[in-house]
Amino acid sequence: MDNRRRRGRADRIRVAGGERYEAQLVARKFRVGLAVVLSVIKRVGNLRSRVYDELRRLTSKRRRAARKKA
Repeated sequence: MDNRRRRGRADRIRVAGGERYEAQLVARKFRVGLAVVLSVIKRVGNLRSRVYDELRRLTSKRRRAARKKA
């Protein structure tokens, strides 16, 4: 179990996919489902920068598709 009180650089640089609350925070930030975040972590690894980049790429595609529909 992750210790929520220890929040140093080593803890912030990665997204702990096994910790549900941490994956939920990322999912809420990007307005995607928990399953999407977990699949992205599995695909690109758990480095926060890579996960955020991939989620930004996915959500920008979704926004463009929504604009075309409207």
